[in-house]
Amino acid sequence: MAKGVFVSFQVVKAAVSVEAALQRYGVLEKFRRNGDTLTGPCPIHGGENPTAFKVSTDKNAWRCFTNKECGGGNVLDLVAKKERCSIRDAALKLQEWFNVDSRKAVQKEESKPQDAKPIEKSPPNPKVKKSKAKPAEKNEPLAFELKDLDATHAYLKERGLTEKTIASFGLGYCRSGIMTGRIAIPLHNKTGQLIGYAGRWPGQAPADKEPYKFPGSFNRSLELFNLHRALAADAGRPLIVVPGFFDCMWLWQSGYERVVSILGDIVSAPQAEMIAQAGRGGRVLVLVSNTDKGRERSHHAAGMLYQQAYVRVTIVPNQGQSVDQLTPDELNAIVSV
Repeated sequence: MAKGVFVSFQVVKAAVSVEAALQRYGVLEKFRRNGDTLTGPCPIHGGENPTAFKVSTDKNAWRCFTNKECGGGNVLDLVAKKERCSIRDAALKLQEWFNVDSRKAVQKEESKPQDAKPIEKSPPNPKVKKSKAKPAEKNEPLAFELKDLDATHAYLKERGLTEKTIASFGLGYCRSGIMTGRIAIPLHNKTGQLIGYAGRWPGQAPADKEPYKFPGSFNRSLELFNLHRALAADAGRPLIVVPGFFDCMWLWQSGYERVVSILGDIVSAPQAEMIAQAGRGGRVLVLVSNTDKGRERSHHAAGMLYQQAYVRVTIVPNQGQSVDQLTPDELNAIVSV
């Protein structure tokens, strides 16, 4: 498919239903409708099992229940699996088949005027609300380091990390300081300067706690975790981009040292630029978990990166599997493609 053609995954998903795609493939007549559910044989792996494949027309989502290789997802995932192509190529096919104008739709959305809000009178004796710290325009180097971190905490072993990995990344349980009660994860900029800490609750976080904690003014969108180590690794290998800290450390431990994580759910514009620069002259592999959230991440990452780098987006093979659950053999099979 043409690399220069603009396509918006969000626009295509909103414009084309899974039902419409099934109709184009000529298989919709084999499906039974029950409320908002369509049930029929799987159009991906074939067969005649009338209950193998289910579609929620309300959620515009599908799933194959007889072949784990098919998986499930949205209309882009369906076409990508059926046509054995990338998510971007699937979006381009749908855009062409159903005459969707992504650029025009995006421009129309961006040009919508914001609804005017009525001026509200302030109530007498208003309560003062605490405002969240504004994200920094630049994450400055820290003037201190957390001391006496417990590198032997059981949670680190539960995550499968070796003593060498724990020591290399400076991890440890924090008993006092800004990350008290959490596993402290040092954060560095691309030159290796310490610019902050993330704190991971060691296990299932209580209802009143977030799994991860960051300093209030720390701007995650400006950084890539492990970038300074990735830049020092063999530039002949692909740059691997993963969602989380422990995904990143697991791959590093498995021998894939040119790996970074995005410190959040989506790739920001500054991160996309850094990824493109770090991967220049080679391939970029975006690796995401096989979950609904992971597949959504894959679509967004592809849209942010495809114009800046030679990028391949891969969802891990097994349903529900996260990146840090990949075996060395599974990792090797993915990266060597």
